[in-house]
Amino acid sequence: MPMPHAIAPANGTDGPRVAVVILNWRRPDDTMTCLRSVLDQDYPPVDLFVCDNASGDGSIDRLEAAITAELAARGGDRWRLARIDDPDGALPPVPAAHEPRRLWLVATGRNGGYAYGNNVGLALALRDPAIAYLWVLNNDTQVDAQALRRLVARREEDPSIGLCGAVVRYRGAAGGGRIQAVGGGHFLADRGRCEQIGENWPADTAIDTAAIEARLSYVNGAAVLARRTMIDRVGLMTEDHFLYWEEMDWATRMARDGRYRPGLAAGALVFHDVGASTGSNDHGFASPSSTFWMTRSRLRFLARYHPRLVPLVLVLIARAALREVAGRRWARAGAMVRGAWAARRAL
Repeated sequence: MPMPHAIAPANGTDGPRVAVVILNWRRPDDTMTCLRSVLDQDYPPVDLFVCDNASGDGSIDRLEAAITAELAARGGDRWRLARIDDPDGALPPVPAAHEPRRLWLVATGRNGGYAYGNNVGLALALRDPAIAYLWVLNNDTQVDAQALRRLVARREEDPSIGLCGAVVRYRGAAGGGRIQAVGGGHFLADRGRCEQIGENWPADTAIDTAAIEARLSYVNGAAVLARRTMIDRVGLMTEDHFLYWEEMDWATRMARDGRYRPGLAAGALVFHDVGASTGSNDHGFASPSSTFWMTRSRLRFLARYHPRLVPLVLVLIARAALREVAGRRWARAGAMVRGAWAARRAL
């Protein structure tokens, strides 16, 4: 397959160019739902990268067919689909400005985890110097039609914001429309863990942006808008976590660099079906797989940035595992132990 052209600006742009990255792994229907909500954005200068992390179940071919049908149903004159099967290949020069915008479907080549798959899309987008912002979305989200416009507006009014979050609400009847996170979360140094700001708040809660931003340690990875110049300084996401804690790692590196901080666009709404791909769960019990990766990534993060907290957190994990044993949740207890053991090389 010939390599597609690099990205072109859209006609009638009225703001900085944004690249949107959506990562799929064996959830093409969810990915299409998310994609449609992005296509409905009222912010024109957008280019899309849908990345498949070697799903191995025909996802990428199903996505190609579904995207082709979706674009045809929308008239077919606003977007042009291009598939990339070799993300390391050379791209031809940027075409003329009148060319249609492109929607890139990218085979990442392997299931290297959340950060790896998104980084493939981010790296491709960064080849175009016109891209000013990069919006990473979980494929189990749907975004309000004005979400991106409001995120960009917040970033434009405050150049100190390097990563910007939205108000993320639970999607579906189980969530009852309540808030999952306002922007993101806060790192609890005395417990070696994070807590989401605004979790379970009613949807109509009044939000004090300044107060929230004063507490933000990281931006919720379900929907994070990154400034290109921040990435130029700090780099892409760290890939060795595989799942979880990537957003905290990114924000920590940004904070230590000292140029940028996390921010909130309180008017931007994102709806999240938490854990559709990974089995994570904000309420009740996460899957053993999710528990394993969460434990491993937590310890790897702490070993890298807060090594003095590791002994305390190992004790807390041991206690949590014993509670799981007492509740006869053997698989989760085992996942905690295996996650801690798998993190040992970083300790």
